[in-house]
Amino acid sequence: MVPVPVIEVDLELGRIAEVVSGILGRRQQRKQDVLADLEDDLEAVGVIVSRMNRLYVDLLEEVQWNAIGSGSELENRDEFIQQIHHFLHEDVLVSRLIELRGRIQAASQSRRFRWRRSRDMVTGLRGLDQAISAYLGFLEAVQKNEIQRDSNEMPLWNLSTVLRLLEAEENPAELSLRELCEEAIRNRRIDLVHAIDDLQGQAVQHVRIRRL
Repeated sequence: MVPVPVIEVDLELGRIAEVVSGILGRRQQRKQDVLADLEDDLEAVGVIVSRMNRLYVDLLEEVQWNAIGSGSELENRDEFIQQIHHFLHEDVLVSRLIELRGRIQAASQSRRFRWRRSRDMVTGLRGLDQAISAYLGFLEAVQKNEIQRDSNEMPLWNLSTVLRLLEAEENPAELSLRELCEEAIRNRRIDLVHAIDDLQGQAVQHVRIRRL
């Protein structure tokens, strides 16, 4: 099997941050417009969540492809460890997502939108706020190497578990490297990614209607 080139996580995170900055920079080019700013905030949330989710999967899939045999051996081991650290220590996009969630939450509670014609928009914003909060909780757990559990108390292994195996050869999951990566991909809370995508899209439509 030909080894897959090691993904450059830091560069991709920088690209995502640049796209988000471009979206949020639009407000500097126009007069103050609360609804237009809110629409930009919603678009930025969608970019951060969707592309960080994609990067999480891409990184784990490349580890899978570079795994040797059925144990914990890995081509380009040190490089992959470094790239996983880049993802786990990322704070710019997470901080931005926290900031955006705060603005969405503030809009959902604003008296500016207390009238009935804003009901659907505000309801959607409040749902989105809750979904973002839950996704931030997932990212925090991954970054802090906290293993969440499902309703049956089964551990939900994640990227941090893969890093533990690569760095110290600790394998609490007792799985091969390929199997552990697969579990981490399946446990990435895709339900929240889809919920945020749906709620963000609906909220954008409601904002555009309110702008008419």
